[in-house]
Amino acid sequence: MRNLHRLAVASMLPTTPTRWYEMHAAVARDFALPESSMHGPDHWARVGRNGLELAAITGACPLTVGLFALVRHDMGETSSQVTVGTCWDADRLDLPRVGVEPESKYFSTQAGKQRVRQLTAKPASFHLLPLLACSSCNRQARIPL
Repeated sequence: MRNLHRLAVASMLPTTPTRWYEMHAAVARDFALPESSMHGPDHWARVGRNGLELAAITGACPLTVGLFALVRHDMGETSSQVTVGTCWDADRLDLPRVGVEPESKYFSTQAGKQRVRQLTAKPASFHLLPLLACSSCNRQARIPL
């Protein structure tokens, strides 16, 4: 049942800050572990922020990246497809939360590799990103993270 709920949540495009917060809250309500869990809401916020900042550089679809932050976090690989690679890189940038230092050789995008070099351990802060446009689907989103 949880997977069906996640799919239903993922089908709502987060095209406004309110929508993204609603989606985050819906998925968080369904999360069975403590909020501070290594793959919980705090992690989702950091992955979303990382991903949307990378998407602004890589041209990845910000809607896909924002949804990835809420529904997929393990067994990441590398990818030459810019949106998929941006998603995996966003997740890897949060490895310091579990005491693992990210290595640039495991990143898909040049932007991700550059962020690894600049990485400093700091908690996520919520802010409103500029309007982002997906180069492949022409949709725009302003997603708060």
